[in-house]
Amino acid sequence: MMALYDRGLWTPDDPIARHLPEFADVKGPGGAPVDHPPAMRELMTHTAGFGYAFGTGPHDGTDAAYAAAGVWQAENLADFVRRVAAVPLAYQPGSAWRYSLSMDLQGAIIERLTGQSLPDFFQQTLFGPLGMVDSGFYVPADKLPRLATLYHMYGVAELTVLDHPAFVRDPKLAPKIPSGGAGLYSTVGDYARFAQMLLNQGELGDVRVLRPASVALMTRNHLPQAIIDKGVLAGLQKIGPGRGYGFNGAVFFDPAAAGAPVGRGTYQWDGASGVWFWIDPEHDLLFVGMIQRMLQEGMPRLQELTQALIAEALAR
Repeated sequence: MMALYDRGLWTPDDPIARHLPEFADVKGPGGAPVDHPPAMRELMTHTAGFGYAFGTGPHDGTDAAYAAAGVWQAENLADFVRRVAAVPLAYQPGSAWRYSLSMDLQGAIIERLTGQSLPDFFQQTLFGPLGMVDSGFYVPADKLPRLATLYHMYGVAELTVLDHPAFVRDPKLAPKIPSGGAGLYSTVGDYARFAQMLLNQGELGDVRVLRPASVALMTRNHLPQAIIDKGVLAGLQKIGPGRGYGFNGAVFFDPAAAGAPVGRGTYQWDGASGVWFWIDPEHDLLFVGMIQRMLQEGMPRLQELTQALIAEALAR
């Protein structure tokens, strides 16, 4: 998204409907009119009013409505957009933060703005230039022996191989709906190259992917103080004092207030399948962690734990 921002193809203040016309008549909660058309800045920060369609949000009917509309059974991203746009927003745009399928809609916007499929765009813009040779939406046959098995402990007493249809598909096949928010296969090494590009303000080696100003825009807080004061939990991530949200990632703008042993401007997120990362420009460091277990409440908070260990090592 920031690469397309660099090309002048969208701005944070654009209405989403400028790029996805299906949302021109989007309705607010309960079918009421929206206070204002949801904007790209809100789409990029999970404040546009969407839910996630996995039953992970408040029980206000939004996720159930997505399920009834069959959003994840869509034939392609264009069909996905049509189905999402038919469901009223969960809240008025800009009034709350809720982890959502906003990133999947960003994937659809990328396809509209470039005329490329999302996998082709990723390969041309990120994976190829950054030397991320093991990243993609499917695993080639010769790499299948390297594919890690993923486990979970959802409602079971011991680690169990993950086979839930919401998370598991044939790794040999490209997905019908390439997702802006999930579904990539990758490695620690590849993810570290992506993180190093961000830490280097948009470049890796002799390749520049983003302008420094765009990385700065992406990695600064965009949430209003009212949402930060209210506080939000998203899986193992938190939003609250000293800790807000940039474009598609959490940001520590006051680590002391957040009680976090990281530098100011640290940008991070994690993934349901046991992945977490952060970049810390103040200390010029990055961290990528991957385990073979789905994240869930009650397990060690590995991102916080590794941040404490790194801080202790730096202090020594």
